[in-house]
Amino acid sequence: LGESVLNDAVAITAFRVTTRMISATSMSSIDLVACAVNFIVIVLGSSVIGYAVAVLVAFILRHLHFDDIKVVPVGVVLCAVYIPFFLAEMLQLSGIVTIFFSGIAARR
Repeated sequence: LGESVLNDAVAITAFRVTTRMISATSMSSIDLVACAVNFIVIVLGSSVIGYAVAVLVAFILRHLHFDDIKVVPVGVVLCAVYIPFFLAEMLQLSGIVTIFFSGIAARR
């Protein structure tokens, strides 16, 4: 499952970079380097956002005690899924990569 999700995320990221490259009027070697850097920034930025949000949510769930209220932890976990995705999409990064790395970090 993890490999399939990562393949989909890389394909979506490569598609975004390719569409930016196609929309350019002319191509030079600098444009190709810029596309490669853009791909790396998208993947690394998305993974950092996912990992950071997962660590923050793990910290919240570990140190705050929700003894009487059972709805709040469920809400925090749901926000842990949607917030990194929307944040990554807002920054024009890959939401799928963000959720993937958020899940990896949350599991640890």
